[in-house]
Amino acid sequence: MKFGTLPIGQRFRWRDAVYVKTSPILALAEASETTQMVPRSATVHPLTEERMAETERPSSATLAQEVALAALKGFHQDSLNLIENLTPALTPEQLEQLRRALDAAQRRAITALGLPVRR
Repeated sequence: MKFGTLPIGQRFRWRDAVYVKTSPILALAEASETTQMVPRSATVHPLTEERMAETERPSSATLAQEVALAALKGFHQDSLNLIENLTPALTPEQLEQLRRALDAAQRRAITALGLPVRR
């Protein structure tokens, strides 16, 4: 099955690790709790409820936090990419000022939502 066809919240195995899909392009690695970008075309193996032990299932609150955090990080990265496309029209100082402002806005949003701050 392709990653792009999985619903958000679905657990799956990819590259010998277990993940939970948190956005259209991001997944949370269960072992390390790090966010990983996964190509939509990547072949993944969904894990069914029957194969999961109760202790392996992420709580709905944890999953909701991870989905929100992944969405914010995706928005942040998309914004940075847009800013970098403006590079020819901006001085290096203006570009750095925009990056710092965007980073600060992301931190404020994460804090306001009560999400864990991860680097």
